[in-house]
Amino acid sequence: MKPTSSDARSRALLSEDTDPAVERLLIALWRDMTPSAKLRRVASASSAVVALARAGARARDPQTPGLFNAFAVSKLGPRLAADAYGARLVSDSEPEVLMDHLAIVALVVRALDSCGLRYVIGGSLASSVSGEPRATLDADLMIDLDEASIACVVRGLGSDFYADAEAFRRAVRQRSSVNVVHLASATKIDLFVMGATSIEAQQMDRRQLISIGSPPVDLYVYTAEDILLQKLRWFRLGGEVSERQWRDVVGIVAVQGERLDREYLRSCAAAIGVLDLLERVVRS
Repeated sequence: MKPTSSDARSRALLSEDTDPAVERLLIALWRDMTPSAKLRRVASASSAVVALARAGARARDPQTPGLFNAFAVSKLGPRLAADAYGARLVSDSEPEVLMDHLAIVALVVRALDSCGLRYVIGGSLASSVSGEPRATLDADLMIDLDEASIACVVRGLGSDFYADAEAFRRAVRQRSSVNVVHLASATKIDLFVMGATSIEAQQMDRRQLISIGSPPVDLYVYTAEDILLQKLRWFRLGGEVSERQWRDVVGIVAVQGERLDREYLRSCAAAIGVLDLLERVVRS
C-alpha cells in the first residue's frame, strides 16, 4: 500500500509532523492489527521507555545513591512514592526490574478475579486497542467494587503491591479512584470504582475479552465506543487542554471509522455531557 499524492495534499489528523499520506497508511495498518498485537506493541514500547529512563539517570550520575528512589519519585510523584515505600525508599538496593507492563496489569487482574470482581481496562491501553497505539507508564481499570470486597483485593495483591485499605474505602464511598503500586517496578495502577457516571454499569456489561501472549492471558478492555466516551469525559474534566487525550480520541475515530455505533455514542455522550465534543471529533 503506497501513499498517493492526493492523500499528501490533505490535512493530517494526529500529528503535524507526519505526512498526511503516511498517516493514512498508518491508520489503515492499525485498523488491520489484532487487539493482542496492539497491546504487545504498547507493552514493548512502555518497557523500553522505562529502561531508557533508568539508563539515562544512571548515565547522568552513576555514583548517586538512591537511583531507584529518584526513579520511583519521578514516576509516582513524591507523595505516592513516600506512601508506597516509606523507609525502604532510602537506597538503590532495589533490584533492576523491567517487567512487561501487561504482566503487571495481569497481576492486578488476577487479584480481582480471585475475589470475583468485574473490571475493565481503560486509559491508554484501551485506546491503543481501538485507535493509535502509544506507550504509557501506568494503567487504568474500572472495577465493580464494594466495601465488603476490599480486604480480599488487598490480600490478593499481596506484598508485591502497595495497597492502602483505607484509600480503597474512600474510593468506594466517593465513587472515585485509588492507586496501587507494583513496588519492584514503581508502576502505578489507577483503579476507578464503577458508578461515577450513569453509563458505567452499561459500559462494564459491554466490555470485550481479548487474549494476549503465550500461554494466553485473557483481559477485559473497553469497547471502542466506550473508551471513546471515557476519553471525551476526561478531556472535558481536564479543561479541554490535553493534546494527548484529544489525539487518543481522534485516533479511535480515525481507526474505527464506520464500525463505531454512532447511535449508541450519541445517546451516551448526551448522558454524560460530551455530545458537543463527540460531534466535533466526528466532523474532523
